[in-house]
Parts: sequence; C-alpha cells; structure tokens
Amino acid sequence: MRQFILLSIFLMFCLFSVFSQNLFPKGTYMYCEELINRRPSSFDTFDIRKRSGGDVAMIGGNDFSVSYKSKKISNKKINKEIFAVSTGDSLFLNCYQLGLQTKYTLARCDGDFLIFNAGIPSNTNSDILVIGGAIGGAVAALKKYPYIMYLNGCRTAMLTRENFTYLLHPYTELYTKFMHEKGKDSTDVLIRYYKEYVNLINQ
Repeated sequence: MRQFILLSIFLMFCLFSVFSQNLFPKGTYMYCEELINRRPSSFDTFDIRKRSGGDVAMIGGNDFSVSYKSKKISNKKINKEIFAVSTGDSLFLNCYQLGLQTKYTLARCDGDFLIFNAGIPSNTNSDILVIGGAIGGAVAALKKYPYIMYLNGCRTAMLTRENFTYLLHPYTELYTKFMHEKGKDSTDVLIRYYKEYVNLINQ
C-alpha cells in the first residue's frame, strides 16, 4: 500500500513537471494569438544562441539570436516576422515585433503575463514611455530594461517607476495608491500594480 502511494505521488510529480515546463509547446509562433492559444504555427528545427557582449555592443539588439536549419526560412522572417519561438521549456520573444530593438529575449511566464528584459523602445503602441535620460546616448541603447506583457492582446509595459507614474495617472485611486507605495522601484511591486492596472482597464 505504501509503495502504491509513493508511486502515485511520483507520477503526479512527473505529470506536474511536464505541464509546468510545457506552458508553450515547442515550435514557431507567428502571431500573438498563437501564443495565447498555445498553438505554434510550425515545428521547424531551430537553434538559439546566447550572443556575446561584444556582439551586442557592436551590432546592438537583444541577447539571443535564432537560426533555422531549414533554408526555406529566410533571415527576414526570422528577424522581423516571427513573434516567438519555444523550446518546450523556454520561450523567446522577437523584440523587433514589440518595437524593442532587434533579436530575441528570454521570457518568464507568470500566469497570464510574461516577464522579460529588452532594449529601449523604438516605435511601439504599447504601454511604454521612455523619459528623459533613459535614452541618453549610444551606451543607453545597450542597456536592458524589465518589461511585462499581458498575453491577452500582448500589451507591454516597461517596469520602471517613471513609466508607471505616467501609465497610472488617469486612474486616480490606483495612482494615489502607487504614489504612497514604499517600494515603487521594486520589480515585484511594479508587476503587482500592472496586474491591477490590467484588471482595471478590463472592467
């Protein structure tokens, strides 16, 4: 009996591990909707490479590059048209699609949200504001900032106090609550407030 219970617990643990590591099945996601539905559009074989500091400094962009073994997939498609790729246990977002420079970044899933680091915004319609000195010179272009994406619609916000002061300002009660928060620079605090903001605008 005891062995049966231990075996059951082991199998449940294995099943939980499989599902927890496979939030986004392995494959190529061309659109945000495919990511939401966990349905990749293709299952081509690809490689992901962590870029060196020198490569990032010289060319710019984010920390990971993606290449495909199939010659049918062009560099243009890889760099500009693909939304994300998943290895089955890790998800990489194409920052060009988000208006956050080029190349890919590793994203962490937190329920309906993705947390990641990326470069400064270029052209984007997301919940991002870069204020003053945040883009002061070429060196700043190499700096990475924390972001959060709400999967339903793929709204993205930069996790900085300056950005949230601007973002929450039209919502008096939440803005006041945020302004009285002691840890306004904490990523955990900013994530919590962005979730409240999303719930508020979705009401």
